Amino acid sequence: MIECERFVIAAWAALHKLAWPAEGARKMNPYSDLVRVVDRKRYSVKTATLLASDAYWDGHNWERSGRNTWLYRTPRGRYFTVTRTCWQGERDSLEPVTEGEAIALYEGALSEHALDYEAAFPGVTVEDA
Repeated sequence: MIECERFVIAAWAALHKLAWPAEGARKMNPYSDLVRVVDRKRYSVKTATLLASDAYWDGHNWERSGRNTWLYRTPRGRYFTVTRTCWQGERDSLEPVTEGEAIALYEGALSEHALDYEAAFPGVTVEDA
């Protein structure tokens, strides 16, 4: 059954001119042991909760212009991003962001959500439009 489902999905992708990820296609992931101290505060991927990212297969690759960004929340409620790059001359980074910046990223460019809004931003009130 799984092979049949894969065939149907591959046929749909071909019809819509989307490439199926090749076997072994490499998806960029954040380093699980990445740690950075900023303003005497330790930010660690290992102890933080992943909230969102922009890592998805778009029919050609996993990266957005050669980069991916992940949004995290620390156990103490601080937010930070990890950005990885494929480009020579650029460096991977871990940058603290404010809660407002984290919300803007979650609602905007980082469309792959690991948690729903309420779980990602405890205490933030969402109103009906």
